Amino acid sequence: MGLDSVELVMEFEDTFEVSIPDEDATQLLTPQSVIDYVYARVGVVRDEVCLEQRAFHRLRRASAIAFGIPQRSIRPSTRWEEILPKRRRRRAWKELHQATDIPYWPRLTLTGKFPEEVATVHGTATHLAMKRPAALLRPEEGCTRRDIERGVRRSVEEFTGASDFGLDDRFTTDLGID
Repeated sequence: MGLDSVELVMEFEDTFEVSIPDEDATQLLTPQSVIDYVYARVGVVRDEVCLEQRAFHRLRRASAIAFGIPQRSIRPSTRWEEILPKRRRRRAWKELHQATDIPYWPRLTLTGKFPEEVATVHGTATHLAMKRPAALLRPEEGCTRRDIERGVRRSVEEFTGASDFGLDDRFTTDLGID
């Protein structure tokens, strides 16, 4: 197992908040095998929970508390630059992160701007739901197969730069991960 493979497995562990022992990791040869493995550990048959909606509500509630903004004024289309003061944007972004109690948080650019994918409340909610779905679940809930597939796809896309791949493509031969 090469260093790239180890890093990708670590990404899966972070995304789904699971530990994948080395002997199991060597058996994860395709995105589908990762989906099946993770589902066996954290999957639960449950009513669909919209993780994006849950992330939006958590962001809206945290923004209202942290910045004294009425919740009703925060819409999915609201841009963070309308909420967070420019002169202390990095600090406010960090405060919002702490208020949401979500372990993963997107970073601002070097110039203190919001990357376009997280520039709105909706964009941030979508990003969080895809990047760390397990962080948005309640203890009694598990990830659906759909949640896991989205997380695996996102991780592989970010890691390889490939957006057009099949779930049965092999990491080493088809996706170039050693």
